Amino acid sequence: TQGTGTPFEIAAARAVAQHVLRTAPRFLPYAIPVTVNGTPGALYGTWEEPLCVLGFTVADGRIAELHLVADRAKLGHLRLSFTPPA
Repeated sequence: TQGTGTPFEIAAARAVAQHVLRTAPRFLPYAIPVTVNGTPGALYGTWEEPLCVLGFTVADGRIAELHLVADRAKLGHLRLSFTPPA
């Protein structure tokens, strides 16, 4: 259920796109472009204390998957590097 901290999954490209377009704009100013384990992503928070990391799987020039990691234990194991905006 959204808003309760309980994980949820959205399937189907259209549903995911609609959800992202509806919710992402308010978070965009806080995104720091990063490379996450070798793939494009965004860091929210600071390098020292990340709140969450959003990783993207890109296939055929399109975002095929979104991966949001907010678990502090898992955040400590991600390999992050700064990616300057293009």
